[in-house]
Amino acid sequence: MKKNNFSAKSFNKLLYITLCAVIGVTLVANIYLILMLNTKSLEVSKNKYISKQNNKRIVALAGLEGSLTEMSLEDGRLEEYLPAEKEVSQILKDMEAMAVKNGLTFDAYQVGNKNSKSKAKPDGTQIEKSDGYNIFPFQLTLTGSYNSVDSAMKEMEGYKRLIEVKDVKYSKSTKTPGDVISAVLQVNAYLKK
Repeated sequence: MKKNNFSAKSFNKLLYITLCAVIGVTLVANIYLILMLNTKSLEVSKNKYISKQNNKRIVALAGLEGSLTEMSLEDGRLEEYLPAEKEVSQILKDMEAMAVKNGLTFDAYQVGNKNSKSKAKPDGTQIEKSDGYNIFPFQLTLTGSYNSVDSAMKEMEGYKRLIEVKDVKYSKSTKTPGDVISAVLQVNAYLKK
């Protein structure tokens, strides 16, 4: 009779241990899933933020062309925002200084439109003529953390000369490990004739 009672206690202990193990595994699995969902949620939030910022810039840039044509050449403001062609190299130096200030690598600039394969320095041949002003297109490649790229983009928004970021493409840097991205910016600098 004692033997039966002992095995019932052993069975109850085994059942209790098994139940605790199942509950423990379930809790660990739930915590893991919650952490994974939070990570994915942060990525989605980051991408939504990037998209929202890009949409704001697109809306702001859409009004840029109309605003520029509304300015008259007699207005002193035009001289302030539109540099002469000889100042193109200064614009590129300023862009590089913004990148370096924000801890970014200023990998390259490519003169001309985005289909251009030229890696040449500016010589004035890439300038597009327009009504009342000229457009100097160039490409910047910035490499660094997302926050640094975002900070440099905000600094470019307040740049003293009239520039327009036409397109931005973000990609994960394959050259550098860690949370490093490359941002390729298609930029137009507006110049006076």
